[in-house]
Amino acid sequence: MNPDAFASDPWGQLSGCIENVKLGLQELRGMQKNVEQMTKRQLAAQTLRENLAILYDEFSEAIGHTCYRELVRVRLPIRVRQARRCLEQIELDEVLHDKMVREVMRRRPADDQAAASSYTRNRIHELFQLLDAIEPQAEPNRPAHSGLCPAFVCPVSLSAGSAKRATGTGAVAI
Repeated sequence: MNPDAFASDPWGQLSGCIENVKLGLQELRGMQKNVEQMTKRQLAAQTLRENLAILYDEFSEAIGHTCYRELVRVRLPIRVRQARRCLEQIELDEVLHDKMVREVMRRRPADDQAAASSYTRNRIHELFQLLDAIEPQAEPNRPAHSGLCPAFVCPVSLSAGSAKRATGTGAVAI
């Protein structure tokens, strides 16, 4: 989150952040399914050789190394906490809140000031919830048996194109 951008266009920035975090969570769910499929393939392997090939040749390289490298590179857990602190400041900033309320009233003419204020606070709360959904999955000390690679969560600033180049897939690796 860029505080300067929020100052100039708070409603647009808030809406953009919400959409980007939602897309990131969708990417995480997609990666979780990929990990689950690879785990099923490993469990279905007939020989130890097949099992180890899936684990070391496919899973380790495609998910483990790339995932960890990207997580370290972008410092995701730190960035999510920073975004949350920034959002806490935004939530308390009455000037920004008033700007967002005016923008909501402009976009939704049927809303009065109270309804627009409530809608704005609900959208801020929605972003808090989305950030909370990312944080536990991004923790580096999460148990290995969780089935999730901690790096496959999309913070606001990484595009799918750069992730595709980084991982060789359409998944966003952070």
